[in-house]
Amino acid sequence: MSTANPRRLAWQILNGVISKGQSTSQALAAAQEKCAPKDRALLQQLVFGTLRHWFSLQNELSERLSKPFKPKDNDLLCLLALGLYQIRHTRIPAHAALNETLKLCPKNKAWAKGLINAVLRRASEDQSERSPVIDLPDWLITRLRTDWPEYIDTIANQSNLAAPLSLRAVDSRNDLLEKLSAAEIDACVIAATQSGIALTSGHDVTRLPGFANGAFVVQDAAAQLAAEILAPENHHKILDACAAPGGKTTHLLQLAPQAKLTAIDSDEARLSRVHQNLARLKQTAQVVCGDASSPEQWWDGEKFDRILLDAPCSATGVIRRHPDIKLLRRDSDVDALAALQAQILAALWSTLKPGGQMLYCTCSILRAENEQQIAQFLAQHDDARELSISIAVGQAGLHGVQLLPGDSGCDGFYYCLLEKQPRD
Repeated sequence: MSTANPRRLAWQILNGVISKGQSTSQALAAAQEKCAPKDRALLQQLVFGTLRHWFSLQNELSERLSKPFKPKDNDLLCLLALGLYQIRHTRIPAHAALNETLKLCPKNKAWAKGLINAVLRRASEDQSERSPVIDLPDWLITRLRTDWPEYIDTIANQSNLAAPLSLRAVDSRNDLLEKLSAAEIDACVIAATQSGIALTSGHDVTRLPGFANGAFVVQDAAAQLAAEILAPENHHKILDACAAPGGKTTHLLQLAPQAKLTAIDSDEARLSRVHQNLARLKQTAQVVCGDASSPEQWWDGEKFDRILLDAPCSATGVIRRHPDIKLLRRDSDVDALAALQAQILAALWSTLKPGGQMLYCTCSILRAENEQQIAQFLAQHDDARELSISIAVGQAGLHGVQLLPGDSGCDGFYYCLLEKQPRD
């Protein structure tokens, strides 16, 4: 069976992000099926690396181009960025990067071959030290200068690093570590979590020992803290809102196997992942496709003891895992998302028992979606009380606890635990 050129596939994915606003997740998975297994790591490196360094690459290209490309030639911009990334950030010989990039030039744009050759050749010959560029979009830099001025360089640097592969041991963490060691896979304990393990290099998770029998779940360390903070018990009726793909769902059931758990998400396609994870771990939950902001559409009227709300957000804390966020997200999205979060918070609060607890969390590092959101909620709900959170990572703010990207190896995440007070 013939296989596709990984550079061509990478270029197509990049053009999909830039020209069509497509997410890389599904495109990359489909592309990896088209290329040889030996080329899949290169394909992912080219896509993620070019996206991670997009703004610094564009900064250099703008200096080397006499005039910017028109939107109809964004494919050439992506091609140049792909070639320049290989020259600046990989061990691929510059001449190979240049030649392979030239081969991809579209036949109907043959005029661009000379331009591509000249730009990349000059770049390969120029080894001078370049001024550092914050590899984030301007709108995000502006917000970070307000929210986290002293951490902006750290956030930018951490967001450009490849995220570690983190596992959550379902049974014994020590047993899983021993199995990984026996398979000569380097791994270490994530001290901030009860069950977390970090692998020092990337692996096909389906080939790791214990995958088939549900010995672990792939889940970032920060996300693993959610169920630990909420601390479910077997007699609880629990709601996992915005649950897909199901990592937190299975963790809640791991901690409270006899709990009555409902997992909802508005994306029916993504709910298939919840079903798959539950089946692999031999767990049972009620899985519902529904809108968290409209519980009247799916709620049976019996109030919940615990609610985990992993709210839709800008995902600015997980850019290292999803670098296309830097290009797909817009400043206006933040206010729209904050409004949606407020709507969901208020709607789900009505389904919580007096004395019950709700954990609000996001994978955002923006205060508008986190502590400012909670401040507004508390001002509008006199029956809500914030509870303290004791975890080994992050920093307490006006409300809740914020993890920034890279804190103890974690993604950027926010948590706030709320308790509903009985009415007099």
